[in-house]
Amino acid sequence: MYETHPQAINALSDTSLKELDREKAAKYLTKHPTAEGIDALIAALDTGDYGVRWTAAKSLASLGQQALPALLKALLSSQQTSRMREGAHHVLKDNRSYIVRDQTKNLLAALESAEPEIASMEAASELLRELDA
Repeated sequence: MYETHPQAINALSDTSLKELDREKAAKYLTKHPTAEGIDALIAALDTGDYGVRWTAAKSLASLGQQALPALLKALLSSQQTSRMREGAHHVLKDNRSYIVRDQTKNLLAALESAEPEIASMEAASELLRELDA
C-alpha cells in the first residue's frame, strides 16, 4: 500500500483515513525505520484512535534501542499528554530489547507514579544524559 516513507508518514498522521490504513502505515514505518518515521510513530502515540496508538507503541517497542532517544526527547516536551505517557509506558514495558527494559526501569516507575508529568520528565532527562555520555 505504501511505497515511500513520506506516503506512510502522511497516512499515519491523517486522521481522516480509516484506522486500519493508519495502522498499515505504522507497520510500514516499522519495517523501514528512519528517524522521521520514528518521530511519526511517536507522534501517533497521542492520536485519538486507540488502534493507531496501540500499533504505534508496538512498532516502537519492536524497534528497541533505535527508538529510545527520540521517545525520551518526546517525554521531555512540555506538550506531553497522558496518552503520550501511556504509549511510552507500553513501548518501554514491552520493548523487545532487554537492554532498553533494564535502562528504563526508573522511567517506568516514574510513568507509574502519582505525579507522572514531572517525574517522567526528570527520569527521561536523566536517562538521555546517560545515553549521551
